[in-house]
Amino acid sequence: MPLNSYQWIHKNAKLSGAQKQTVITWEKQIMNSAAVKNNLPQVEKRKG
Repeated sequence: MPLNSYQWIHKNAKLSGAQKQTVITWEKQIMNSAAVKNNLPQVEKRKG
């Protein structure tokens, strides 16, 4: 997440719901990829 100072200066720089979901999906893919490579449990898929 951006620093508060960035948000204060760039008040219009907000992610849409679809953009937020894209970031969440990307993060889960990265986490699951790392988990598989390191023989760890994968991130649970969240409902909703």
